Amino acid sequence: MAFFATVTVVLVASANALIIREAASADPAPTTFPAYYAAAAGRGIWKWDNALVAYQRHFGMLAGKPVSVAEVGVQSGGSLLMWKAVLGQQIMMHGLDINPQCEAFKGPNVTITIGDQGDMNMWNGFYTKVPAGLDILIDDGGHMPAQMMTTLKAAFPHTHEGGYVAIEDITVCPHCPPYLEEFFKPTAAYVALQAQSGLIYSVHLYPMLLIVRRNFAPGSPRAAEGILEFAAQKTVVADLTAMWTAISSAPPGSQIELRNPAWTNLFLVDSLTNFFSNFIDLSLGTFKDTPAGCATTAAAVCTNEISPLCHLQARVSGVHIYKDHAVIEVPASPPRIAAVRKGTEWIGYGL
Repeated sequence: MAFFATVTVVLVASANALIIREAASADPAPTTFPAYYAAAAGRGIWKWDNALVAYQRHFGMLAGKPVSVAEVGVQSGGSLLMWKAVLGQQIMMHGLDINPQCEAFKGPNVTITIGDQGDMNMWNGFYTKVPAGLDILIDDGGHMPAQMMTTLKAAFPHTHEGGYVAIEDITVCPHCPPYLEEFFKPTAAYVALQAQSGLIYSVHLYPMLLIVRRNFAPGSPRAAEGILEFAAQKTVVADLTAMWTAISSAPPGSQIELRNPAWTNLFLVDSLTNFFSNFIDLSLGTFKDTPAGCATTAAAVCTNEISPLCHLQARVSGVHIYKDHAVIEVPASPPRIAAVRKGTEWIGYGL
């Protein structure tokens, strides 16, 4: 997890060499992403809690399967352990980071690539070592729009059918990068281009998180994986005006289904741009640190949360765009969107 680009957070490793703790060779009892994170210790990890919930929804069915996962932004190595603990030691895990110290995290079924995610040459070299491609790629790296666009364009063509590219820490604030113009609108154009070849299954917006899922062939084993379940209580609307009315009035814990027979393809550039523009405030960052100011210090104990929530964050927990309809989820109660710093072993460079 990174704070926003204009802030540098430095966490200092112990006076001795960084202690590397490898997960046990045998899988522990099955766990979930939120449960693992709540008990995390050792290597440092800092993730938004809503992202962990989203990962469980999208990736939980992959536990125990021989999937290939990559994460940009290894930092102190805690997330590498999380992916293997939740999905299983059988997964092939690839970490990418600009910091050479992360080489220390190599291990059984774990590779480390050192390089700049904004450099396409780095990606070309990475995929010569990973020719079979990936099932999941998580971008928790530099968080600048150009870096994230390079990662999306580099990763998506090498993503297996039914696979995912997830982009974390898209934060809208006065001092943050202009994500709508420099990331979301180019993403709309790129996704629409891939959709022309039938390569897009769905696009998902959560607070500070975008997930793009690659399409799969009818009858594919991937068809049963990662299909989201929504609340039974549903409000059906046929246009954006009715959608916004429903967002303010739909019962808590329900879903709003946006479906119009005349809208046969929501994966067009204009349609995706409209969704991204209308829901940009899901990523609005009005941050509160506990203890105060800890996010810009080396404090080992720190919670960063969005407070207060804006109206959209209080009323919408996820937006799920499919080719012929969209689903907007209304949370059962106003959520808490927070990132709790976990772990004691940190590489000393900006998060």
